[in-house]
Amino acid sequence: MKTAIMNIEKTVITGTYVSISNEVVASVTIADEQIAGGKYENMVFENVLFENCTIQASVFLETNFIDCKFLNCNFSFTKFKSCNLVECTFENCKFSITNSLKSNYQTCTFLDTNWNNGAFRDNKLMDCSLDTKTSHHIKITNDDERNTTLSSNEAFTLSGAAVQLQMAA
Repeated sequence: MKTAIMNIEKTVITGTYVSISNEVVASVTIADEQIAGGKYENMVFENVLFENCTIQASVFLETNFIDCKFLNCNFSFTKFKSCNLVECTFENCKFSITNSLKSNYQTCTFLDTNWNNGAFRDNKLMDCSLDTKTSHHIKITNDDERNTTLSSNEAFTLSGAAVQLQMAA
């Protein structure tokens, strides 16, 4: 198994389970790596490019992703819980059995992403954009505890409590 270098000077992730907390990873590219079996808590990822990565069996708790780009990444059996994602881009990514719970998405863009068999609950989305190929099975729970399933036929911008869906231009 390849080794993914998360923070070039401090942290090396191998094929075994790791638990990393309170680290900052900034201004790096992580490409063609498998990131598996880890718990990342109170981390900050800023201006990080994840390209052609497989992220599986990992948990991100109370982690901040700021101006990160995920290009051609595959997520499986991964959980984002109480995370903040600001100005992040997900392009040509696949999410399989991946959950996002109680996380905040602000000004994020989802392009040509595929969500399959995952939960998307109690999240807050502000000014996020999804294209017409995105969100095959995203379920969003709003403050009224109603679920909204986002169809792959729609293009829209999510704002506020994720209840109001506005068509993107």
